[in-house]
Amino acid sequence: MAAQRTKSARRIWGPAAMVHLGWKKFLIHHQLERVKATHLKDLEAARYQADV
Repeated sequence: MAAQRTKSARRIWGPAAMVHLGWKKFLIHHQLERVKATHLKDLEAARYQADV
């Protein structure tokens, strides 16, 4: 009986876990992109300041 319960739970949680992991990966990637963008902006600003 317990095995049947875990099997149904796995069927429910499998996709949910996949979605959760995908969401986490997306968030991390998004944060990295944002950090990269601000870093590039800082570099550009520094370069501009160096030119001036």
